[in-house]
Amino acid sequence: MATYDEEEGSVGVIINRPLNETLGSKASHFAHTPLAGVPLFIGGPVGVDQIILTAWQWIAPGNVFKFHFGITEAQACDLLETDPHVHLRGFVGHSGWTTDQLTEEIEQHTWLVTPVDSQIIKHSVRPNIWLDLIASIRPELMLLAAAPEDPSLN
Repeated sequence: MATYDEEEGSVGVIINRPLNETLGSKASHFAHTPLAGVPLFIGGPVGVDQIILTAWQWIAPGNVFKFHFGITEAQACDLLETDPHVHLRGFVGHSGWTTDQLTEEIEQHTWLVTPVDSQIIKHSVRPNIWLDLIASIRPELMLLAAAPEDPSLN
């Protein structure tokens, strides 16, 4: 979740759908830059004609998580230069919710809400990160979480 505002709506990205591509392979103007190897993910069904750059860092004192959303190429390069441990990701598209939509979905228990887990997020390129999060929050939901998209193929 990048922004959450009950009045304005919310925006976020999906972190567990890697495209198995990099910025350099998807967009030629990144091919010979320090960002060429940044992995790409499907960010969501909205705005799929754009790439959103993000970064996250773990700040040592207090183990604080800092998330940078919608940064420019120059900002991404600066972050990479100043902190070689920064995690850069590119997302094709994003997810969005209208005013009060996300609040209502949370109240209806449609979402499992959890604090950021540094060990899981550090390895977020793995496609099964979602399963890791489900297992850490509510292990009894693993049966549903691991079900195929089309149960008739089971």
